[in-house]
Amino acid sequence: MITKHEKVLVTAFRRWPEESFSAEDLVVACWKEYPEDFGLQGYENSYPDSNVIYRYIMGQNSIVKKHKWLLQTRSKTYRLSTQGASRALTLLGDSQSTEDGQRVRIERAREAVLARLLRSRAWMKYQRGEEIVFREACMFWGIIPRSAGEEYRFARKELADSLSLAEERIRQAQTSDLWVPEVNRSIDHETLNQLRSLDAELVQTFADEVAGIVGRVIDRGRLKQT
Repeated sequence: MITKHEKVLVTAFRRWPEESFSAEDLVVACWKEYPEDFGLQGYENSYPDSNVIYRYIMGQNSIVKKHKWLLQTRSKTYRLSTQGASRALTLLGDSQSTEDGQRVRIERAREAVLARLLRSRAWMKYQRGEEIVFREACMFWGIIPRSAGEEYRFARKELADSLSLAEERIRQAQTSDLWVPEVNRSIDHETLNQLRSLDAELVQTFADEVAGIVGRVIDRGRLKQT
């Protein structure tokens, strides 16, 4: 069963997957999504219980301080962390590998990672032989230039695990490719190898910038440079 902490996370993910949002915005959104959980007692369908929702956002056991599913960017303003987005995808997706007719697939959370890679400007530019800037590299990895080292390491692991799972699924199914419905296309071993090559090239090209990210830590939901 999904917990109230997870309901707050899922609400944030549905409304603002890549944007910052205020605590007040999230309070209202949570109440609209789950009035039975976050409505004021006796007036569940009329008013949100903001005090309860704030505890899940900002309390000691909140999704910011304990779970680190959200990051605070400034006073009462937040964005999803890489861990938060991944957890939300798992909650919303199907945890089982599936086949759509003859189309071989993997779990939706991993499909979402592959779809992000294939939609990224870095991948498009890589195929055309064009120069890639650091912000585009970050979008390829699923982070932002101001991310912390923890987020970077988590994102890189997600990327590597998704590529490896895709490769293993193709091998197990004894097929030539894997279907990625979000981008309405299939990918094969060659594409997976090219994505790995691009990842390695970006890490080398932006080594100094990556070092800056690795040097940042998350302390009580805030970013700090070590």
